[in-house]
Amino acid sequence: MAKEQTGRSVGLQADTKSGGLKTASTASTGLERLLMEKIHQRWHAALAEATKYSSIDLAFFAALIAGESGGDPGARRFEPGVFAHLQAVRDKTQGNYGSLRAQDLRFNDEDLRALATSWGLTQIMGYHCLSWERQPGDLLDPKFNLTLAVRLAAQFVEAFQLDVRRDGGEYAQLFRCWNSGGPYGKTYDPKYVENGLRRMEIYGALARENPP
Repeated sequence: MAKEQTGRSVGLQADTKSGGLKTASTASTGLERLLMEKIHQRWHAALAEATKYSSIDLAFFAALIAGESGGDPGARRFEPGVFAHLQAVRDKTQGNYGSLRAQDLRFNDEDLRALATSWGLTQIMGYHCLSWERQPGDLLDPKFNLTLAVRLAAQFVEAFQLDVRRDGGEYAQLFRCWNSGGPYGKTYDPKYVENGLRRMEIYGALARENPP
């Protein structure tokens, strides 16, 4: 999920019909392609619209959708750790959480839970809506979610001076930014970046196979 800028094995399966061996990664690659095909079919037009003025590769956002929500615009996930930080900032038992200050978090616990929930296609944290004067639930709208995702990714690119040229850009660092808040942060899933880069590659191939 998009975080504040806080700075923070292949197995083998027996193929009993053929008598041979096949790698578990073969089946996994097939499933990955099916996932990216689904995202291409359902969300490519919306992605193209959201990224038409962005220097960030559209495939990055397609891979982000795959990893964060699997393409489900209604996905949401409460983050207890974030909630605890927001409570502490609100109650002035902790300093700022990223750019969020106590005066930004004058909410009851129910509203604070919504701010500590990640929402929609790219699983953006609800507190990002504060600067837009929108409600966290608005992130379930795919158009708003993708628009904000592009803005947030652009902020990471600018803040950390990332090179996002379409050929060989620093997308590993951008995936880490999205998940951890910084280009060298530790991701919750150790394969988060690896999976994202692989899905970008798959999506790029699909886009070349299915030109507009």
